[in-house]
Amino acid sequence: MSVIAVGITSAPVYVSLWIFGFTQPHVSFLMQEVADFVAGPILGTLFGMIFRWYAMKKFVFVDTIHRRTEIL
Repeated sequence: MSVIAVGITSAPVYVSLWIFGFTQPHVSFLMQEVADFVAGPILGTLFGMIFRWYAMKKFVFVDTIHRRTEIL
């Protein structure tokens, strides 16, 4: 799950640079750095964190959820 999350974390930077075109010949250096900062540490970490939370809850800690409902 964590290997997939690394790809999800890196995906916003790829989208920012190659799909939206925030590279230096097209935009200023400052704009490229701001786009990389917003896409990488902020959006990438957020998307990776959401995926890890969902994947761990759905696929890794399945027995814990079932035990909790059986006790109740």
